[in-house]
Amino acid sequence: MHAETAAVTYFCPPFPYVGKEPARFGAWVLEGAEPQDPTKHRVETVTLFRGHPSQGREPKVSQVDAHIDIWTTIWRLPRARDGYWLKCSYEDTPAGFVRPLPAGTRRCSLTVDTGTEAGQRPSEMTCGD
Repeated sequence: MHAETAAVTYFCPPFPYVGKEPARFGAWVLEGAEPQDPTKHRVETVTLFRGHPSQGREPKVSQVDAHIDIWTTIWRLPRARDGYWLKCSYEDTPAGFVRPLPAGTRRCSLTVDTGTEAGQRPSEMTCGD
């Protein structure tokens, strides 16, 4: 029996967050070199990983719901000894913020606004059990 994990919505940190070693934004940790002008880098993708993102294992998508300007991708996640992580990637830089998800996370959904102004930028990732 595992403790319930309440659904939490995660938003990527703004990239102008610089100047601390190591760069942190709450539980998010910057990996990779900080860009010289971080104001030029907007969120490009949010990626879900089984284990640390450096291991490069992305879980299989369970479902995609597409509605006019909103796409939702859903993952139903099996238990994983090494847990699940999120990584926020930004335009024109290899650097990104990573964070572990709480133990017991069994479901995540990524909502993307595909409207012209949003430019298919990730809007929110919600995870829980």
